[in-house]
Amino acid sequence: MSNKPLVLPDIRSRAGAFVAQWRNVEGYERGEAQSFVRDLLQVFGITRSTAAVYERRAQRASTGKRGYIDALISGTALIEMKSAGENLERAEAQALDYIESLTVHERPDFVVTSDFKFFRLLNLTTEPGEESVVTFSLEDLPAHV
Repeated sequence: MSNKPLVLPDIRSRAGAFVAQWRNVEGYERGEAQSFVRDLLQVFGITRSTAAVYERRAQRASTGKRGYIDALISGTALIEMKSAGENLERAEAQALDYIESLTVHERPDFVVTSDFKFFRLLNLTTEPGEESVVTFSLEDLPAHV
């Protein structure tokens, strides 16, 4: 593996390959989410052994019940996956519910939710009046990297 930093054209190329690999996958959360997230993070040069924690136990602030964050890049992003066709706004609410149980250093700037076919990106650092949510299809991923 090269130590050369990734540049935008490389990331877009990797994103295109990711789209091609995942476009025809059914999108079942329990069976495919971790592979999807690992492959997605590799688009950005984040490998299995760096940065991300998978299936991190967390407590939901609203219910007190325990659950699992699909992937967490401390201080950067929380990723919550759902099966194809599931409601991403509900997935986002679940992710936000988990944030309360994270340490200050773990709390992310972004919440990414996906159902394998669509992404919803919530920027938690926007100023009032700025757009904080972007939703796009898997096919449009290269344009949104």
